Amino acid sequence: MILRGLHPRDASSVLAMEEAGMDAPWTAAQIASELHFPASIGFAAEADAVFLGFALFRYYPPESELLRLVVHPLSRR
Repeated sequence: MILRGLHPRDASSVLAMEEAGMDAPWTAAQIASELHFPASIGFAAEADAVFLGFALFRYYPPESELLRLVVHPLSRR
């Protein structure tokens, strides 16, 4: 598994993960807004080029706030 930075181009993968893994998923507009927000930082987890999950934070040095942590149901342990 690798962790990499989350980018606006990942919006469709994030939306699919939200819909698969959350009872109250964020909308496409909410995801796009967060991925473009200047103080937002995110990480994607992948294995063999398969998107397994992500984490989104708001980063205001020296603090950060975890906004969303989603793992695909089939990848949970």
